Amino acid sequence: MDGGGAAGTTGGGYGLGGTIGQPDAGTVSGGQYDFRGGFWPGVIGAASPGGCRLDVDGSGPPPDLATDIVYVARRLLDLPPVPASFRALDPTIPSDVVIGAAIDGLGSALDVDGRNHIDIATDLVYIARRLLHLPPVPASFRLLDPTIPADAVIAANVDALCP
Repeated sequence: MDGGGAAGTTGGGYGLGGTIGQPDAGTVSGGQYDFRGGFWPGVIGAASPGGCRLDVDGSGPPPDLATDIVYVARRLLDLPPVPASFRALDPTIPSDVVIGAAIDGLGSALDVDGRNHIDIATDLVYIARRLLHLPPVPASFRLLDPTIPADAVIAANVDALCP
């Protein structure tokens, strides 16, 4: 609420002020910081009760293979999660810092086959296939490695990320 009589606090070289009422909605980013205005802007990537943790950009469930899973793969490859071409099409996409934190918050839960490491060529394939309502593990993968856990086990691990 512009000119609404802010109450504020300062500390460590930072200051923050706020009012009761609808503040100017939107996101302002600078460096490694994001400031989100509006009623209860929330935290992107934090799992709300029944929320989908794979929705790393907070655009709403279900997670989108063309964005959320791409962002996860890029982060795991040590690339900025959001390609610049995506931002050119949609400047409202949260910052890489916010999306990266959501991805990092998933931690070892992305290891949906339980093999003690997150592998883009397997774990993310299994996640994508499950989200597409396909059996998580392609039959050709099982021909190469019959020790891959059962589809039911992997599906349960994916479903736990996105109930």
